[in-house]
Amino acid sequence: MAHYRITVDGVVHETDGKNCLIDNAGNLGMPGISASPLTSVNDGLLDVTVVRDNSISSLIAISDQMRGVEPNPDALKHWQGREIHIASDPPQGIQGDGEVWGFTPIMVKVLPGVLPIMTLPTDRP
Repeated sequence: MAHYRITVDGVVHETDGKNCLIDNAGNLGMPGISASPLTSVNDGLLDVTVVRDNSISSLIAISDQMRGVEPNPDALKHWQGREIHIASDPPQGIQGDGEVWGFTPIMVKVLPGVLPIMTLPTDRP
């Protein structure tokens, strides 16, 4: 368990949690499986999710969020923004796209339009 101090576009949020995820695409490596329907690679926003603990209610909240149902805010915290600063006590390991990047604190920022990405329509079978 860690205490997170998360600053999203200048607004500070503090919460305790088991882990923290910053995401831009939402894809969890399998077609049709996304961390959240709110996460979009082309909206110019990063998504930050903190899983509060390993309880059944947290697992249900994760499942709810993946299905587009509003999750229990006591189990799962979610924010969106363009610039994210994360500090934690104790420091937490950081991975980016499967690579080890070190430990918190970290700052992540969206750079809109830097990388061209082609996406398919969501209504395609």
